Amino acid sequence: NLPGVTTTTATILSPYEILNNRALVIDKSALQKIEEVFA
Repeated sequence: NLPGVTTTTATILSPYEILNNRALVIDKSALQKIEEVFA
């Protein structure tokens, strides 16, 4: 547990969560899902 760190899945990720964070750690399969949803 790290203070200030939140986790989520690619299927429920929102644009707000993307824009409201200083950094994102995304694996390749999650990135593909995000591209499908937001492209």
